[in-house]
Amino acid sequence: MSWDAYIVSLVRDDVEEAAICGWKPGQESVWASRGCLSNITPDEIKKLMDLDRDKLFETGVSVAGMRCTIIRDALLEDDMYTLDLKTKGCPEDKTTYCISVSRSLTALIFVKGRKECHAGNLNTSCSRMAKYLKDLSM
Repeated sequence: MSWDAYIVSLVRDDVEEAAICGWKPGQESVWASRGCLSNITPDEIKKLMDLDRDKLFETGVSVAGMRCTIIRDALLEDDMYTLDLKTKGCPEDKTTYCISVSRSLTALIFVKGRKECHAGNLNTSCSRMAKYLKDLSM
């Protein structure tokens, strides 16, 4: 199955980059992406799916090598399935970006906003895609 059309539909408006990754054990990998989110690692995916959510707050989170602060964690909660993050800032210019992650039955959808994009806008796009994939039993 080609995931490229899904990435194209995500990258618009406030979304600068997107990725769709497998999260099931043994399938932790990037399936399709645009931008630096192609650098998401299997270890980062495993850490995001860890059932010990307190550990995430203690050790922090990275997405594609970018250190992030957790804004809101409902990734494993029924009927929510979202995680909102903010990057700690690029070394060159200290710019921060919002990242939203949503979970479907088999995939994690990542979207990274454009500079100064509000996390709520990203969350909506990301959640819609996750719901669409869930409705397809994916």
